[in-house]
Amino acid sequence: NDAAGAIADLSKYIELDSTNDDMGYYLRAQVKMQQNNVDSASADYTNAIGRNPKNYKAYYYRGMIYFEKQQYTEAIADYDKAIENKPDFAYAYNDRAGCKRELKDMDGALKDYDNAIKYDSKMAFFFNNRGSVKRKMGDLEGAVADYNKAIELKSDYFIAFNNRGTAKHD
Repeated sequence: NDAAGAIADLSKYIELDSTNDDMGYYLRAQVKMQQNNVDSASADYTNAIGRNPKNYKAYYYRGMIYFEKQQYTEAIADYDKAIENKPDFAYAYNDRAGCKRELKDMDGALKDYDNAIKYDSKMAFFFNNRGSVKRKMGDLEGAVADYNKAIELKSDYFIAFNNRGTAKHD
């Protein structure tokens, strides 16, 4: 629980590392994210990517920062790179779908949620999220089926119960 000490040590690692790899920047960004220092974390993720363009996690987490700032186009670009570097990265598909949903690209969002589920069918919130898109698209039976699956996977998932109830009402 010594974030300041972790940042100081990782900064020293970056300073002394003759290989200039991405790990120091990536790890320091992770600590900064935990402290909600997102702008500085974003800069460290950018440095990590500059040193290792294959660091799919750095793209993913920087994409999360863009998403939180409602910079959806930038977030999608980072999620695209994360997926390019790790094609089975379910979380990147899920989060990219969220951006597409915000941009009213429901077909694109649905395809991304399908891929997230394809690569990790045990995540209840993937099904809940896909159900929400199906509901917006007017596929109420499909939405209820997805909410059912979310609840099957996580029996106390109250958001899925709420969403299923709303879909049934609709």
